[in-house]
Amino acid sequence: MQHDDTHPMTRRQQFRFIRRQFYMFRRHNITIVKQALAMIAVTTFVLYSFLFTNVPMLHNFFHELRHALGIIPCH
Repeated sequence: MQHDDTHPMTRRQQFRFIRRQFYMFRRHNITIVKQALAMIAVTTFVLYSFLFTNVPMLHNFFHELRHALGIIPCH
C-alpha cells in the first residue's frame, strides 16, 4: 500500500498501516532480545571454554592471556 499526497489515506487504511507497523516493531524487538541472549550465551560459553580449559593444546595457546588477565590462575 503506497501513500502519496494526491490520494489521502482513509481511516481504515490508516488503521491498517499503524497496526502493521506495530506488529513489525514488536516482532523486531523480540528478535533483537533473542539475538542478544543467544550472543551472550555463545560468548560466555566460548570464553569459559577457552579460559578454563584443561586441554593441553588450548591451555598452552591461551597460557599468556590467562596470566595477563591475572584473575585466572593456571598452576
